[in-house]
Amino acid sequence: MSRAGAQPLRRARLRPSFLRVLLLALALGSAAGLSWTATAAERREPTEVRDLAYGDVLFHYFAGDRFGAIVRLEVAQAQALLEHHGDDALLLHGGLALDYGLRRRAREILFGLLDETHTADVRRRARLALARDAWRRGDPAETLDVLEPVELETRGTLRDEVQLLRALALLAVDRPDAAADTLAGWESKDRMAPFAHFNRAVALVRSGRPDEGLALLDTVGRDPVTPAPLRDRANLAAGYSLLETREPDRAAERFGRIRLEGPYATQGLLGAGWAAADAGRLQAALGPWTRLTTQPAFDPAVQEALIALPYVYAQTLDPLSAAARFEASIGRLDDERGRIAEAEDALAAGGLLDGIALLVADPGAPAEALVERVPPSLALFVGELVASNRFRGHLERLRDLEEIQAGLEDWREKIENFDLMLATREARWAERAPTVQDPRIAEAADDFVARRDALVETFEARLASDDPMALLTEEEADAHARLEAVRTRLERLPADPALEALRDKQRVLAGVVRWQATREHAERIWGARKALAEVDAQLAELDDRRAGLEVALVEARTGFEGFAGRIDEARDRIETLLPRVRGARATETEALVALAREQLDARSERLRLQIAEARFELARLYERAALAGGPTP
Repeated sequence: MSRAGAQPLRRARLRPSFLRVLLLALALGSAAGLSWTATAAERREPTEVRDLAYGDVLFHYFAGDRFGAIVRLEVAQAQALLEHHGDDALLLHGGLALDYGLRRRAREILFGLLDETHTADVRRRARLALARDAWRRGDPAETLDVLEPVELETRGTLRDEVQLLRALALLAVDRPDAAADTLAGWESKDRMAPFAHFNRAVALVRSGRPDEGLALLDTVGRDPVTPAPLRDRANLAAGYSLLETREPDRAAERFGRIRLEGPYATQGLLGAGWAAADAGRLQAALGPWTRLTTQPAFDPAVQEALIALPYVYAQTLDPLSAAARFEASIGRLDDERGRIAEAEDALAAGGLLDGIALLVADPGAPAEALVERVPPSLALFVGELVASNRFRGHLERLRDLEEIQAGLEDWREKIENFDLMLATREARWAERAPTVQDPRIAEAADDFVARRDALVETFEARLASDDPMALLTEEEADAHARLEAVRTRLERLPADPALEALRDKQRVLAGVVRWQATREHAERIWGARKALAEVDAQLAELDDRRAGLEVALVEARTGFEGFAGRIDEARDRIETLLPRVRGARATETEALVALAREQLDARSERLRLQIAEARFELARLYERAALAGGPTP
């Protein structure tokens, strides 16, 4: 092939298509999408549970019930049940709040853990949670601000995560030199190591040190310990970097390492074709590009090959063949735009909603389940959508909102049961209250008091007489009265020696009664006073119970009214929150639909530009043929 013959392709290559630029940006981007990036409440170290309430929170948390965990956590905090896990609970609370999107509340909690009253480890973990959140929100500058005070003197997973997150943020703000320096001291050899090495290689290439970066990419791309997708990614990055530095042969070697069954296979084939074309081996470019063109035109790499392949034919074969291929490629790209238009129509008709509802209802459902629930015209584009971080973020929030709505609806049903329970108790109160308030009870109580007062008056009068006989029991008093009656009768009888024995016996018995009464007089006084004290205690208890009943009656009425007010307040809050939750669900669902629409629009625009490029090159072929006076393609 002559130098002149290769020139048109070279000019086209010096004006690379936006897809080539896009692939280079992808190749030299960070590996965050492949890595271990955790949610704010994840990656908690095992801890000895010393508070039962905290154990209950962790049980629900590790069981995947985040809503149940955060509810129990707030209850335990409100009831001061976390004596031994205060800081751990606050870290978990802040992380869960971030996961639920309660950013203001989460920041209050986590920033509150940054003062010197907390340990350095707690401050470091709080900063890491805030940094994760900032990174997930796409704010690398804030990520760096939060991580800046975090020292890296510690070892282990926490140090590695801080180091890698800081490097990713530095890459995102276009500070590759600092990112490379941050990862230069990487020591761990765990599962994060390949991602750290890949990102350091990217930083080196972007900072103008391609030799070091490519050497490290080569290491990552060959290491069997590295996950296969990351090996492909490293080889892809190395290949496109070498293309940009005009080293097509070395680039071809890197593209050749990419697995044909991996996620980067089509991008690797496209790169292999460009490597051959850059090396002047146009015939060699036909192989990978032709292979690409046999695949569905859905893949952007296939679309690029459909445009690139006719370039090669324009240089190596006759213009007629090149023009035919341009026409065929334009037709396929037009068909692809038509499929995108059909997908957009299906999307506008709500074709994605059933699939979203399925994924929300069943968190374990695979992506294929969404494909089965959408119209065929939309199914082709769903897989790429589900794989995106933004889609997963909106979907996770939808699942949280679904759980919250289910909880509110459950409480709305329980509120009705509370109304029924309160009405039942109020009815029982209304039934029993008249009995408790019966005036005969008060009259009987007053009669008891009057009888006690009479007894006290009698007792005090007898004590005042200072006569032991005044404290005789009823039995003793009856016996004494009978003896006195016998004495009276004997005194009425005439003197008779035969009656003297009876008189003596009467006197002895009366003396025994008096003697016994005198001997037991102090004991009888003490017993009487004790009995009166018991009566007073029982009467006081009766008064207390009567007062308690009165208070209970008043409090019961107040309690019914208070509970009714609280139930009404809770019902109003539920009725206020439910529309807001439904509105938030609708917003998140619309965001997912808008994300799909954005993806389809981007694909359609890319195809429009590619078709315009192909038509321009086809017009150039016609122009060249017309100027040469040859047959028109």
